[in-house]
Amino acid sequence: MDEIKDFESFYTIKLQPLIDSLKKEAGAAGNWGIIAPVVAVLSIVVFVGYQSGYLEGYGGWAIFCCIAAIAISVYFYANKNDRYTKDFKETIIKEIITYLHSGITYKPDEVIAKEDYKYSGLFRHKFDYYDGDDYMEGVYKNVPFRCSELHTKYERLGTGIMGSRLITIFKGLFFVAEISKNFSSGTYLWSSGAAQTGGSSIHQPNVYKIKLQDANAGFDDHFSVYSTNPSEAGTILTNTMTERMVKFQQQVKRDIAISFVAGRCYVAIGINEDLLEPSGFDTDDREEVKKYFFTVLLVLSIINQLHLNELV
Repeated sequence: MDEIKDFESFYTIKLQPLIDSLKKEAGAAGNWGIIAPVVAVLSIVVFVGYQSGYLEGYGGWAIFCCIAAIAISVYFYANKNDRYTKDFKETIIKEIITYLHSGITYKPDEVIAKEDYKYSGLFRHKFDYYDGDDYMEGVYKNVPFRCSELHTKYERLGTGIMGSRLITIFKGLFFVAEISKNFSSGTYLWSSGAAQTGGSSIHQPNVYKIKLQDANAGFDDHFSVYSTNPSEAGTILTNTMTERMVKFQQQVKRDIAISFVAGRCYVAIGINEDLLEPSGFDTDDREEVKKYFFTVLLVLSIINQLHLNELV
């Protein structure tokens, strides 16, 4: 990471050759992405013509051909897009991760374990949908960690026009770090006004809202603190630590939830957009690649900014 501030050099020397090798693949996926909706529109025109009587005698064959064309174009688009996404992650994203910290193991198709999500105690609503990808794990500054993109939802039952629908509980980056086992209780920090002390999760110990005596000025405007052990919470959440948390939230400009539970630190950063997915087929979009760079850097920044190595 000696040249970490010089993203342009890294991009030119390391990433550009890899990106050039993906251009043909991106172009093929992009072409099918155009063909598929065009075929769908033509099929609608054919169907309208059939309904209007303009294709009398040929309508059956025309509709059959349109359905077949839609199926074929959608299949090829999905196939090309999946292949491009897979190769993009295994070349561009992996190269970024290796550059920033070679000790990270990257598994693009895996997600953080459900047990980690549950035991964090940060999201206490029972979930019906659990999905994610871009799993990473490693050791940084002597702190073992793991994380991934995660999306959880619950089903809200309904009737009539609305019917049942899935409601997002959390979407974003979910991070776990192993810290000292001497911290055996549970301390939970939610953005001010967003505490989740109820819900239907099976892992929800009794917690008490506390006011830290040594918190940094303005901390209460950003976070609400609950704990099963106020004394231990005070040991972790010193004036210095609360100052770091406020600065970190201001830096990332996202909703953040943090917990310290039985020797682990959990951090959930709400991010609506997909984290490490190629957003299109323009391989020359340098700014888009820079976003991936800083997403991976965000993982290491959690340890850096909160000084979690001091809690190991």
